[in-house]
Amino acid sequence: MSENSFESVSPLPPTPLLPPDIAQRFGIRTLNPTESVAASGGSQPDPTAYVGASVLLRGVLTADAADEHERTRSARRPRPDHAARYEGGQHSDDDARSVDRIEMRIPESARHDLEIIRELSRRHPDVKEIFDKHWAVRADLVNADEDSTPVDAWPFIRKMHATEAPPTARSAQAQTWKGRLGLVHMLTSAPYYAGLPYYAGLPYYAGLPYYAGLPYYAGLGTPGPAVEYGRSGSGGRTPVSVVLKDPAKRARPVRRPPVVAVLDTALGKHPWFRNPHQATSEVRVDGKLLGLYGDFQTCKLPERAVNPLDGTIASEAGHGTFIAGLIRQECPEARTLVIPVMTDEGVVPEDAFTNSLVLLLVRHVLGVHENRAEDLIDVVNLSLGYYHETPADAAADGPLWDLLADFGRWGIAVVAAAGNNSTTSPMFPAAFSQQPVDPGQVPLVSVGALNPDGTVAYFSNAGDWITCHRPGSNLVSTVPTTLHGSMQPSARLRHDGMHRATIDPDNYASGFSLWSGTSFAAPVLAGEIAAFLVDTDFDLADTNRETVQQRTHAAVRHMLKADQ
Repeated sequence: MSENSFESVSPLPPTPLLPPDIAQRFGIRTLNPTESVAASGGSQPDPTAYVGASVLLRGVLTADAADEHERTRSARRPRPDHAARYEGGQHSDDDARSVDRIEMRIPESARHDLEIIRELSRRHPDVKEIFDKHWAVRADLVNADEDSTPVDAWPFIRKMHATEAPPTARSAQAQTWKGRLGLVHMLTSAPYYAGLPYYAGLPYYAGLPYYAGLPYYAGLGTPGPAVEYGRSGSGGRTPVSVVLKDPAKRARPVRRPPVVAVLDTALGKHPWFRNPHQATSEVRVDGKLLGLYGDFQTCKLPERAVNPLDGTIASEAGHGTFIAGLIRQECPEARTLVIPVMTDEGVVPEDAFTNSLVLLLVRHVLGVHENRAEDLIDVVNLSLGYYHETPADAAADGPLWDLLADFGRWGIAVVAAAGNNSTTSPMFPAAFSQQPVDPGQVPLVSVGALNPDGTVAYFSNAGDWITCHRPGSNLVSTVPTTLHGSMQPSARLRHDGMHRATIDPDNYASGFSLWSGTSFAAPVLAGEIAAFLVDTDFDLADTNRETVQQRTHAAVRHMLKADQ
């Protein structure tokens, strides 16, 4: 039994350790604080995973400004033989000239989507404002003189943050690129004991297979007691049998069901989710499909290479389906929209994730303005996140907080998982819960995990940015019935015409599993908020913006008051 306590705790940021195949496919680098260019003020940056040779441009106007910036720089760029050489993660003595040799190139896929959203922007001025402010455009960094030296986004960004932006990108608050250009962070799902997956101390080959929940983020030394949650029978993903009938069969009739959107892995095949009016991954805006299998190029991900010699189940397989089942248990009346932004590997670049959120908000805003109650969103569940390189600047430095704040301003509750690294380092977007909100704005809520006995789960992150806790260990919920790995029962035989066997540890034909993580504590609260909306006298079919704000704000306020 471990009973250690500490009077003062300093955050210990986890270090990303992504598998080489994922890192290569996405072009991921890990920011190493001891080897990287200092952050603003000369401070040492925290570790983070990001797309190495790309930057994230915030908003359509910033993308236009980047084009203008490149045209201007191209006209005055020095000849290659006089240019300073850019040295990967370091700057030469002539920073101005070395950065000037790097071009920001917006790929055709991003320009394709820009044309679509410019057309959508004509629907309403509020929609145009959302795209202008929040749409994420990834620009690739290349050496203008065709130098083969790899480009690293971090030192480039640090220099650009001190560079005057073109007039089209300036505001009364800022004249430089800071806040408009940043890293393309890699977000990962948050299911297991030792942290967001991909923040762990042990790679695949070190022992525990996928089904045991081995994550990829640790950085905290020996994983310690939190490792227990990855083991079958102690909180890890484990097949179980459930005799509970689909809760939707006892759902009360409502004029409009509360809608909970989940940005995660896709909704898998399961008897509970046969009715698309109750749960679906087919989510559209203006007829266009959202998610990584949809109509927007910037939301798609690199294809995963499958090893034919490895039949283990991917670490995040069934993650979104498990979340949908928890929401169904809490609120049988709810309609769950599971937007696939990740594959079963559980990783997504910030631009793809951000743009899925932007499109979801546009759908809601058009529903408000065009009186289409069926397009409204009441709650968004985010069971994924990242650690920022400069946590104190996370809100000002990136686009995500401003976007999530607009969700609150339009009456949508955002519920975010706190992360499973056993750390006090803030994980985002959950740590945005500390940001100030406008009057009437629905606050973002971050959720930590509880054990079955009511104690805080050992893996659950901690800090004053955690809003509340919900059950998140040894939960039972839905997983795809098609989930079946290569492991086998330890014994089986046929007798009297019947098959007999011990339990197959990765055959989920029952459609149910045990699992643990703050990933699953968050949808418990999301379901509670949805249930409150059903239990009260609110008319959920009313599309008036002020009414939408009031009812969702009341639901969140009620849930948090009950915790006090």
